[in-house]
Amino acid sequence: MLAMKLSTTIRCGHCANKAPMQVLCSCNRTGHYDDHRTEWDAGFLYEILECFSCHWVDLLRTSVHTELDPEGIDGPFDKMFFPILRYI
Repeated sequence: MLAMKLSTTIRCGHCANKAPMQVLCSCNRTGHYDDHRTEWDAGFLYEILECFSCHWVDLLRTSVHTELDPEGIDGPFDKMFFPILRYI
């Protein structure tokens, strides 16, 4: 049996529940760059998430830039694409 992959804690755009969600699918759209002094990866990670509370699907885009953030994920640059957040 495969282990369930969970997202970071995020607010659902449908029901406003704030919790990790199940990652149904992810797509890494980053590229590798080199300016002869520094190398880095930059782009976006897209995830289709299912809320455990309402069972609706959310689409999350996360900015990736390893030059700015050695961990690779710039957490403050997450953006919920679908649905557009109605809750703050």
